[in-house]
Amino acid sequence: MPVMASLVLAQSPMAIQVLDRLPDDLMTRVTMNGETIIYGVQRDGAWQLLGQPATQAGTSPPTVLMTAPPGHVLLSPALAPDGRLYFESNLRTPAIAGRDDSDVWVMERSGQGWSEARPLGSPFASEYNEHYPTLDAAGTLCFNSARPQGLGRNDIYCGARGSTEPPRLIASVSSPAQDASPWLSRDGTVLLFASNRPGGAGGWDLYVSRKESGHWAPPLNLGPAINTAGDETWVTLSASEDRLIFRRFEPGDKTGRVLVTSYTAVPSQG
Repeated sequence: MPVMASLVLAQSPMAIQVLDRLPDDLMTRVTMNGETIIYGVQRDGAWQLLGQPATQAGTSPPTVLMTAPPGHVLLSPALAPDGRLYFESNLRTPAIAGRDDSDVWVMERSGQGWSEARPLGSPFASEYNEHYPTLDAAGTLCFNSARPQGLGRNDIYCGARGSTEPPRLIASVSSPAQDASPWLSRDGTVLLFASNRPGGAGGWDLYVSRKESGHWAPPLNLGPAINTAGDETWVTLSASEDRLIFRRFEPGDKTGRVLVTSYTAVPSQG
């Protein structure tokens, strides 16, 4: 069995609530800061990124930030500390024959809206998928990918924005199973992610690792307060980092629910 994480919670006892002001056809993780909530849907065969003030979620129509052309996806939005919106897409300009993998894309704040999206490019783009981008305030970008040098079907990689060095496999966090949906804390010392590695409570569990002396410590399972016999994935933190947001799929449930709980990520072995 994996070591469980002992969590310092913002309130006691832990309260897990359903974030029920979201559309039923939500198809991506939810990212939110103190003002904005952003998520993705697939409607009439087209993927869209939607956003709206957090206080208006479920009470007013969201704004369409971007609609993908047919055959293309918009996934895994992440509002980053640098104010940008990162996500993954298999859009490619110009198109490359035989390539349908996802790359990291970015949008900048522009007045009250967002700029036109652009691919983040080298050194992050490759012929393999780059899934679930996440950034800390220093510009470290992590994602999961099934690159051939990995340990399993999906592994966690991290690199620095502005660097020419390719992202590195984070072997101490990755496993021969699938490790996906990473989320970095603002200060870059805590990494949350989902994994279907053996020893968990269900198919996919949430795990946490802390960076110690510049290295990622072996991950800890968040334990029965969070993980169940179902699947827990698509994890993010609110900008204040006192809310853990994730998607839970009960056994046999293909729809899932977005859940939120008070949380402060201070793992310790216990």
